[in-house]
Amino acid sequence: MVFVSNPALRGGDSNQLPIIEIPSQSGDELTSSLNGLTTRTFLVPGAIVSKWFRFIPDSKPFLNGKGYHFISIILRTEFKNYTSELYPLIYPGYAKRGYAGTVNTASFMYDYSNFGWIGIIYSAIILAIVFVFVNLIFEDNNFIKICVNLYYVLALSSSSLLTLAFSGGWGLMILLFLIFRKDFTSNKNTL
Repeated sequence: MVFVSNPALRGGDSNQLPIIEIPSQSGDELTSSLNGLTTRTFLVPGAIVSKWFRFIPDSKPFLNGKGYHFISIILRTEFKNYTSELYPLIYPGYAKRGYAGTVNTASFMYDYSNFGWIGIIYSAIILAIVFVFVNLIFEDNNFIKICVNLYYVLALSSSSLLTLAFSGGWGLMILLFLIFRKDFTSNKNTL
């Protein structure tokens, strides 16, 4: 997937930016892909979180609930999407070239951007409740628990909990496990 989605690895460049001489790096395409994947998985989420902390509340105010669709509908206020509003601040070079994008961040940062440090506290409480709930659902089968949930727990570093639960598929995976639970109970896999 990395090779297919990255034209630079195939000798092309989808952005058609000016050619810049880059010193050759040791390793092949597989090493380059693994390094890129490792960087994107472990370093970029932390860097983005630190940039959100830098710009909120110094450059952008706390949203007081306007950063959630369902709360903005209830309050009859305009929804504010900091994932797109912070893009020009975090990537000013790309914004000057005319690029527009989003800057997804860890789940707790959406709560921080709305309610400050209180938001981080309630985010931790909600995540703890979700983890306890998931642990209770999968209590008889640790192997399936890890297989089904590990991706979603890791994805919390770059996505909202609500996005993962509803449009990201986590809720569907848990629901499917509940429906087909009896098929897994006869084979008690444990780690």
